[in-house]
Amino acid sequence: MTILRIKGYFRKSSLAVMKKMTIKFASNVAEGTYIETQAGPIFTRTFGHGKPLIIIHGGPGLEHSYLVKWLAPLADKRQLIFYDQCGCGHDKTPISRVSASLMVDQLMFLIESLHLNSDVGFFSHSWGDYIVLSLLERYNSVHVREAIFANPMGLTADRFEESGQRLMTRVPEQIMTKLEELSSQEDIEPASAIMDLLLPYYVGSSASVPDVEFFSYSNPVYEKVVESLGSFDVRDQCSYLPEKTLVVYGSEDFETPDGSPELQRPSTKVHIIPEVGHFSFAEAPDIFLKTVSDFL
Repeated sequence: MTILRIKGYFRKSSLAVMKKMTIKFASNVAEGTYIETQAGPIFTRTFGHGKPLIIIHGGPGLEHSYLVKWLAPLADKRQLIFYDQCGCGHDKTPISRVSASLMVDQLMFLIESLHLNSDVGFFSHSWGDYIVLSLLERYNSVHVREAIFANPMGLTADRFEESGQRLMTRVPEQIMTKLEELSSQEDIEPASAIMDLLLPYYVGSSASVPDVEFFSYSNPVYEKVVESLGSFDVRDQCSYLPEKTLVVYGSEDFETPDGSPELQRPSTKVHIIPEVGHFSFAEAPDIFLKTVSDFL
């Protein structure tokens, strides 16, 4: 997600038009708990058995719940640790303190509080790749067993913006007009309508639009993080990746493999799922889960 200049004025792409609205669908997600860390309390949900795998959600500005249903089957292979990034979901960080750098530190503080410095795995979706790569450089004492990147975002500010432009070319002008009208309303009902309008442009086809059970988004978090990112470039940080790394792309995603070729190192396993977009785990769950399960 990025901020684009279109027709001479700034227009926020995709989820950013939702402002502070929250989109909720029926959900049976288990209750979570707060873990005390140097960054303050971090909201987590943990289940499963085996080696720990921390789940880093997308955004910036989303929260963890949209991933739970789709990744839950992996709980027979790994202990899944979901958490909310600073200012997102149940996290209590004041918006005034939110930044990309703090989100990197937050993940490290979570690792330390769970005593996982010597053995941890990462699963990230979309913008989560920035947090993982930045952490690997900043805290190189952490031993990362494995890393999984699902639909990673571009690794530089320019690539990030280019991907947003590709997304926006998919959205008809009349849809953008409707989105802007709905985003000006403060009650919860227009939020569902916004997602109904927008989600089809994230996915590979109308037949693969996922039934997202729980989806919330914070525009203030998005704006604070994007502002703090500046002209970022995390390409060199790919050298810190573990030998055991998997990257999964959707062939129809606006985030293309060209945005993150540095992730595709000689030891990296790369899988492109045909006919799916930015939510590959939800659009083609059977293929996605088999790919990840075989990798694990």
